[in-house]
Amino acid sequence: MDSMGGTQALDDRATASAPAASGSCPCCDEPWGGLPHAQTRAFPEIALRRCLRCGGRFAAENGHARLLVSCVTCSLPFLSHDRENPTGQRCEDCLSGRVPADLPDAQLVAAAEQEVRDALDEVWVFAHAPALSAYLNRFVRVLAAEIEGAPQAPQVALIDDAAVRSLALPSGLVILSIGALASVEDEAELAFLLAHELVHSARGDAAVRLVRQGLINIAQRQDAVSEVWRSAVDDMLALGYGRNREFRADDQAFAAVLKLGFDPDSVLRWLVRLDGRVSDADPHVRTFFLSHPTPCQRHRRFQQTLAGLVEPAGSRVNREVFRRAAGREVLASVLVRVDSLEQACELHEKPTGSDASGPSSLLLWVGVGVALTATVVLLVLLLT
Repeated sequence: MDSMGGTQALDDRATASAPAASGSCPCCDEPWGGLPHAQTRAFPEIALRRCLRCGGRFAAENGHARLLVSCVTCSLPFLSHDRENPTGQRCEDCLSGRVPADLPDAQLVAAAEQEVRDALDEVWVFAHAPALSAYLNRFVRVLAAEIEGAPQAPQVALIDDAAVRSLALPSGLVILSIGALASVEDEAELAFLLAHELVHSARGDAAVRLVRQGLINIAQRQDAVSEVWRSAVDDMLALGYGRNREFRADDQAFAAVLKLGFDPDSVLRWLVRLDGRVSDADPHVRTFFLSHPTPCQRHRRFQQTLAGLVEPAGSRVNREVFRRAAGREVLASVLVRVDSLEQACELHEKPTGSDASGPSSLLLWVGVGVALTATVVLLVLLLT
């Protein structure tokens, strides 16, 4: 657990504007480490980094660093020189009174999501396996029942990407990369990963951000419509929803893990592994690290939560169940690439039970009945 200790809180950072020392955080002088900087569509020519120690996100330009923050009102990311209030700043639009509604009109949200789905078909490669999809969908719906406001019928779709990526659309569709699914080792870890994204959907984070970012892109850019919505999703993946919203999603997801009797220590182990990958400069966690609070910060908050529990936490992990349904061997052997997000969401479960008789099975039994009747008639004629 040594990698989780000795972390300075984000709010304790120095507030004075300081030049960005090469190779180190401008606030706490912690070396950046070997993880490469990230570049996003929102800030295409600016190198973005998150400090391993203090958790601050910075954009280095011309020898100086600006703080990368997310608007406390609409969650849009922007660059700021003000380091005294890293979590309570608002973007120019919200400061000028152009504040978005707490939750946009449902028809507008649905239209924006459909644009996103169509746009993602052009750039992402989706993967599918019927049994795996059925397992993930059943699992995420159990989680949704424990999260207030979560969509009633969420789904999970997989993208063929080794990087750790996760995203929830307003409808409750959770998109996971194969790299994200491969990063977890049991159902307790999977529960936290999926529940975190479901909270963003349940609380309207995804809807507000998607509509706001998409409409701004349309107004400011001359790109094709599909490119505009792809950019909105890319920025959501790379920059997240801001520290406050990410911690809120963490808290509710962790609560769901506890309610379902899963072992919370398993979630802590997942964060330790992520922290190790960040320290090892694994490029597959670069975007995930930039978009979420550091594993150290998240780990520390969960330890505080566990310390305050009155009742003992559960101990379920269901590691073998997970391994057989969605483990790495399964991912390596059963997944096939599909052409669209719609195909990635399709279920082809084999009907079971007396209520599962569809048209094809009904026709089969009708045919059998006709054949038996004809046979009986023929026998009667032969015997008479």
